[in-house]
Amino acid sequence: MAKFPTLAQLSTTYKSLAVARAPRKTGNLKNQLEAYNRPSGMVKVLGKDKFELVLDVAPPGAEYGAFWNKPNVSPSVENQKTGNNDKIDFAKQALNSPQLRKQIELFMNGKVDEMLKEEFGKIGKIFTKAFKSKG
Repeated sequence: MAKFPTLAQLSTTYKSLAVARAPRKTGNLKNQLEAYNRPSGMVKVLGKDKFELVLDVAPPGAEYGAFWNKPNVSPSVENQKTGNNDKIDFAKQALNSPQLRKQIELFMNGKVDEMLKEEFGKIGKIFTKAFKSKG
């Protein structure tokens, strides 16, 4: 049976990719992103089989992280000359990365697998009951 990633694994991958894509030489943003965003706090359960991954791009001690992500990108970030232009919207870059998209796809496949097993189990009980009543 295939092993599917968990929500905690998805959030860990998301955080790792965001930290890797965060700007260099901006104080302690990378350290604060790493320390503050924990899987247990990043996963929001919105209902049965409905989830959200939330990454705080402006954690305490590095609130300026918000100015690197739209819609809050500051003019000084947009016009900076530190070689960090490719770091603007680092959280969205992480979310759209092929690595995370693949993990999300595998997670969803696992959810579908669970749902199918549940439905086939119900159908099996119906058939078992029907055969018992006829025999």
